[in-house]
Amino acid sequence: MAPEIQRKLTTILAADAEGYSRAMATDEPGTIADLRASRSVFSRLIERHAGRIANTAGDGLISEFSSVVEAVQCAVEVQSELQGRSDAALRFRIGIHLGDVIVDGADLLGDGVNLAARLQTMAKPGGILISARSMIRCTAS
Repeated sequence: MAPEIQRKLTTILAADAEGYSRAMATDEPGTIADLRASRSVFSRLIERHAGRIANTAGDGLISEFSSVVEAVQCAVEVQSELQGRSDAALRFRIGIHLGDVIVDGADLLGDGVNLAARLQTMAKPGGILISARSMIRCTAS
Protein backbone atom coordinates (compact mmCIF):
# COMPACT_ATOMS: atom_id res chain seq x y z
CA MET A 1 0.00 0.00 0.00
CA ALA A 2 1.32 3.44 -0.98
CA PRO A 3 2.01 5.89 1.84
CA GLU A 4 -0.67 8.52 2.41
CA ILE A 5 -0.03 11.84 0.68
CA GLN A 6 -0.71 14.94 2.75
CA ARG A 7 -1.74 18.06 0.82
CA LYS A 8 -2.45 21.62 1.86
CA LEU A 9 -3.18 25.02 0.38
CA THR A 10 -0.40 27.48 1.14
CA THR A 11 1.40 30.49 -0.25
CA ILE A 12 4.82 29.68 -1.69
CA LEU A 13 7.61 32.22 -2.02
CA ALA A 14 10.44 31.06 -4.30
CA ALA A 15 13.64 33.09 -4.49
CA ASP A 16 16.85 32.68 -6.46
CA ALA A 17 19.95 34.83 -6.95
CA GLU A 18 20.53 36.20 -10.44
CA GLY A 19 24.01 35.51 -11.82
CA TYR A 20 25.08 33.34 -8.88
CA SER A 21 27.24 30.96 -10.92
CA ARG A 22 28.99 33.84 -12.66
CA ALA A 23 29.59 35.56 -9.30
CA MET A 24 30.98 32.33 -7.81
CA ALA A 25 33.39 31.97 -10.75
CA THR A 26 34.63 35.52 -10.15
CA ASP A 27 34.78 35.66 -6.34
CA GLU A 28 33.76 32.58 -4.35
CA PRO A 29 34.49 33.91 -0.84
CA GLY A 30 32.76 37.24 -1.53
CA THR A 31 29.75 35.57 -3.16
CA ILE A 32 29.33 33.13 -0.29
CA ALA A 33 29.54 36.00 2.21
CA ASP A 34 26.89 37.90 0.24
CA LEU A 35 24.68 34.80 0.02
CA ARG A 36 24.93 34.28 3.78
CA ALA A 37 24.08 37.93 4.45
CA SER A 38 21.13 37.73 2.03
CA ARG A 39 19.85 34.51 3.61
CA SER A 40 20.00 36.20 7.00
CA VAL A 41 17.70 38.95 5.68
CA PHE A 42 15.33 36.37 4.18
CA SER A 43 15.27 34.31 7.39
CA ARG A 44 14.57 37.27 9.65
CA LEU A 45 11.80 38.69 7.46
CA ILE A 46 10.19 35.32 6.74
CA GLU A 47 9.99 34.70 10.48
CA ARG A 48 8.64 38.22 11.08
CA HIS A 49 5.81 37.51 8.63
CA ALA A 50 4.94 34.13 10.18
CA GLY A 51 6.44 32.10 7.36
CA ARG A 52 8.93 29.28 7.36
CA ILE A 53 11.76 28.20 5.10
CA ALA A 54 10.87 24.83 3.60
CA ASN A 55 13.94 24.27 1.46
CA THR A 56 17.22 25.80 0.38
CA ALA A 57 19.41 24.59 -2.44
CA GLY A 58 22.45 26.47 -3.66
CA ASP A 59 21.38 30.07 -4.03
CA GLY A 60 17.64 29.26 -3.98
CA LEU A 61 15.05 29.30 -1.25
CA ILE A 62 11.47 28.02 -0.92
CA SER A 63 9.33 29.33 1.92
CA GLU A 64 5.66 29.11 2.84
CA PHE A 65 3.14 31.41 4.42
CA SER A 66 -0.42 30.85 5.55
CA SER A 67 -1.24 34.36 4.31
CA VAL A 68 -0.73 35.72 0.79
CA VAL A 69 -0.61 39.24 2.23
CA GLU A 70 2.23 38.28 4.60
CA ALA A 71 4.18 36.58 1.78
CA VAL A 72 3.90 39.63 -0.46
CA GLN A 73 4.80 42.03 2.35
CA CYS A 74 7.78 39.85 3.22
CA ALA A 75 8.96 39.83 -0.41
CA VAL A 76 8.65 43.62 -0.67
CA GLU A 77 10.63 44.10 2.54
CA VAL A 78 13.30 41.59 1.49
CA GLN A 79 13.83 43.29 -1.88
CA SER A 80 13.85 46.74 -0.29
CA GLU A 81 16.39 45.77 2.34
CA LEU A 82 18.64 43.87 -0.07
CA GLN A 83 18.60 46.71 -2.61
CA GLY A 84 19.43 49.19 0.14
CA ARG A 85 22.66 47.39 1.05
CA SER A 86 25.70 49.05 -0.50
CA ASP A 87 27.75 45.83 -0.26
CA ALA A 88 25.17 43.54 -1.91
CA ALA A 89 26.43 41.94 -5.11
CA LEU A 90 23.58 39.44 -5.51
CA ARG A 91 20.13 40.42 -6.72
CA PHE A 92 17.23 38.06 -6.14
CA ARG A 93 14.20 37.20 -8.22
CA ILE A 94 11.09 36.27 -6.22
CA GLY A 95 7.96 34.42 -7.32
CA ILE A 96 4.83 34.02 -5.20
CA HIS A 97 1.97 31.60 -5.77
CA LEU A 98 -1.00 30.43 -3.70
CA GLY A 99 -1.48 26.77 -4.48
CA ASP A 100 -1.90 23.18 -3.45
CA VAL A 101 1.29 21.44 -2.31
CA ILE A 102 2.32 18.02 -1.07
CA VAL A 103 3.90 17.95 2.38
CA ASP A 104 6.89 15.60 2.66
CA GLY A 105 8.31 16.02 6.15
CA ALA A 106 9.49 19.64 6.32
CA ASP A 107 9.71 19.88 2.51
CA LEU A 108 7.00 20.97 0.09
CA LEU A 109 6.52 19.48 -3.37
CA GLY A 110 4.12 19.65 -6.29
CA ASP A 111 2.59 22.06 -8.76
CA GLY A 112 2.18 24.89 -6.24
CA VAL A 113 5.94 24.94 -5.63
CA ASN A 114 6.72 24.48 -9.34
CA LEU A 115 4.52 27.44 -10.31
CA ALA A 116 6.16 29.72 -7.74
CA ALA A 117 9.57 28.65 -9.04
CA ARG A 118 8.55 29.35 -12.65
CA LEU A 119 7.31 32.80 -11.67
CA GLN A 120 10.60 33.45 -9.92
CA THR A 121 12.55 32.68 -13.11
CA MET A 122 10.40 35.22 -15.02
CA ALA A 123 10.81 38.01 -12.44
CA LYS A 124 13.34 40.75 -13.07
CA PRO A 125 16.43 40.73 -10.83
CA GLY A 126 15.40 42.63 -7.71
CA GLY A 127 11.74 42.06 -8.60
CA ILE A 128 8.71 40.09 -7.49
CA LEU A 129 6.26 38.25 -9.74
CA ILE A 130 2.95 37.21 -8.20
CA SER A 131 0.49 34.75 -9.72
CA ALA A 132 -2.98 35.99 -10.65
CA ARG A 133 -4.49 33.54 -8.15
CA SER A 134 -2.37 35.07 -5.39
CA MET A 135 -3.28 38.62 -6.44
CA ILE A 136 -7.01 37.85 -6.24
CA ARG A 137 -6.52 36.40 -2.76
CA CYS A 138 -4.28 39.29 -1.69
CA THR A 139 -6.71 42.02 -2.77
CA ALA A 140 -9.62 40.18 -1.14
CA SER A 141 -7.88 40.09 2.26
